Amino acid sequence: MKKLIERQDGNFGNQLGHFCDSIDNYSTLLGLNSGKVSQIKLDRGNFSYVYAGIDTYSNYGSGVIENKNILRLGKDSNVLVNIVQPPQWPTVIPTDMKAGIQTRFSEIIDDCFKSPNFTKAIGEVLGILMPETPFVPEDGKPIVTGKLGNGGLPNLTAPKGKYEGYSVYKDSGSGYKYYDKSIHRDWVDQREALPAAGVAKTWKYKLIYLYQDKEVGSFSSEIIIVVIGNI
Repeated sequence: MKKLIERQDGNFGNQLGHFCDSIDNYSTLLGLNSGKVSQIKLDRGNFSYVYAGIDTYSNYGSGVIENKNILRLGKDSNVLVNIVQPPQWPTVIPTDMKAGIQTRFSEIIDDCFKSPNFTKAIGEVLGILMPETPFVPEDGKPIVTGKLGNGGLPNLTAPKGKYEGYSVYKDSGSGYKYYDKSIHRDWVDQREALPAAGVAKTWKYKLIYLYQDKEVGSFSSEIIIVVIGNI
């Protein structure tokens, strides 16, 4: 399970609101610090106030976006964000707007995760779990990087994820053919001898994932490596 903190301000405000509306049902079960819970509820109101008033404030004075960023992303919670009251904005400005809302929200999420009573179901209710992307083997396409490694041998790297490994196809000049397989993230071409000393050749590679001993998904983009015989 991975924690979720929404990046876009509007979504972040909605996430804070949902969390605060739901947390009272679980704070005792999860053993959360009551002071932290109270502060995040105060933070929720402060962020909602500033975010809702951005348009009004932007027509009244400069710096409101900067204040909003400090309120959410500031690192020093001792900093109080001060905003001048515009005459056309009827809502009274909160007086205790501490910078660093996102840091405090991240910390209370961590406290939830650390609780022995925390479950995936609770995380979903609180809206603090990163959505899981279902694993579909047939959708895979290796993202490959290649370079010359020790001894001038081609070294390919591709993340495995939930796959067993990948098949290596190689074109040494007469077209692509199955060449090798790897169950590791890194693979070194040690099967074909390098050309004669000082001679350069172009070797091309493509990878495709292996899952349950079968090739699945799409071939990677072509990796082209020029090898030179050692002198």
